[in-house]
Amino acid sequence: MDTDKFTVADDSGNTGIAGTLDVTGATTVTGATVLNGGLAMDTDKFTVADDSGNTAIAGTLTTTGATVLNGGLAMDTDKFTVADGSGNTAIAGTLDVTGATTVTGATVLNGGLAMDTDKFTVADDSGNTAIAGTLDVTGATTVTGATVLNGGLAMDTDKFTVADGSGNTAIAGTLTTTGATVLNGGLAMDTDKFTVADGSGNTALLVLDNYYWCHCFEWWFGHGHGQVYRG
Repeated sequence: MDTDKFTVADDSGNTGIAGTLDVTGATTVTGATVLNGGLAMDTDKFTVADDSGNTAIAGTLTTTGATVLNGGLAMDTDKFTVADGSGNTAIAGTLDVTGATTVTGATVLNGGLAMDTDKFTVADDSGNTAIAGTLDVTGATTVTGATVLNGGLAMDTDKFTVADGSGNTAIAGTLTTTGATVLNGGLAMDTDKFTVADGSGNTALLVLDNYYWCHCFEWWFGHGHGQVYRG
């Protein structure tokens, strides 16, 4: 029609329309549809760029099946990104997880860790860890470096205690030492029953009765300390 305004090829049936094609009813296409020059629906509601194929959707996109994204993913430029080659994921905001989270590989947290603001924190540079509550360990604990306990120490309430300010140590049970014992500061047993002065080494033994004295004498003489004279 009018030479080239509307043409239908003789052999193939290919149809050429120089102007626009208005279709008021439904259109059914059984074969492949080739659109050269891009695509625009309702001006800007759904567009496909001619050269790049970039697609823009003004509304929402609902997919009922699996979505395969080759080439990575970026939302609002850098708010949520998934790298194409590695799959590394970056989240600019916070990540809220309402259900259980299972991590099968190593978890790398750059920037430290904070749970409920200050309940469990790990400092970014030093790795210093702070626990606001109690720490329950059911298995064995191995510490390879120095252990610093600020605030004193108590085991089973009063079985072994170290006072916070003074460092005074109390042992409710027995103390067994396999090596040499060095006591700097003197020695006192039951306040004044057996004392060794710190500077001079003077030793005082308080005798309560003959039975106590005999046992002290037997111990002293039996261990090769020489004779003891009762004054």
